[in-house]
Amino acid sequence: MISRLSSEGIDMTHVIRDPQHASGVAFIMIDKSGENMISVAPGANFYLDKSDIIKASKIVKNATALVVQMEIPIETIDEIFKIASEGNVIKILNPAPLKTIPINILKHIDIIIPNEGELYRLYSLLNLPEIKSEGKTKIIQISKAIADLGIQFVITTLGSKGSLIYKRENDEIIEIPAIKVKAVDTVGAGDCFNGVLASKLCDGESIINAVKYATTGASLAVTRKGAQDSMPYAEEIEKQFKKLSQYTS
Repeated sequence: MISRLSSEGIDMTHVIRDPQHASGVAFIMIDKSGENMISVAPGANFYLDKSDIIKASKIVKNATALVVQMEIPIETIDEIFKIASEGNVIKILNPAPLKTIPINILKHIDIIIPNEGELYRLYSLLNLPEIKSEGKTKIIQISKAIADLGIQFVITTLGSKGSLIYKRENDEIIEIPAIKVKAVDTVGAGDCFNGVLASKLCDGESIINAVKYATTGASLAVTRKGAQDSMPYAEEIEKQFKKLSQYTS
């Protein structure tokens, strides 16, 4: 993994090597339509603790954007966002694999990116009032309730249906359609979406354009097998982006 990332010119200076625990692994099952089910063994990820984050606090608080997911301990996630809040960092949480998230952590983040199932389960875990509506109406109502905890944007990814952005500042809903492609393997699509989104926000793009680029990247990733091997290059995303612009212009 390190060799592959290094070959792409990515700075690996701050990768922590754990001499006692193996790297995290995932067992992935894929059906005929390319949809996946994943079982994760977090390995060394589970042993990333607060002291590791404190040692890297200067890196965290001086970042432009920060993406955190949940294969690391919840106490470590809390520490990351507390330190990031001392700087001017765009703080992004991908709540996967989903577990109970304390409200004080949600108050520290700017953007949360669940898929539809994670959105529903997160709402349930927060013990918020039951919502009886269905479909898009339910997604919007839940997004508003979660955003009211202090989050600026709730971006729900909907697979072949695109994504839905809820912007708390002006109570705005933005729907971004998917690009129609033949999915071969959806593994890594969410990771691709999150990475491209963060990258484009670092470039100064608006949240809407960043989500469009993220959608574009994910649409390329699902047409290829594998996780690392499916990740598209920037020039591929730019070329494909023009197709999404046709749908949303």
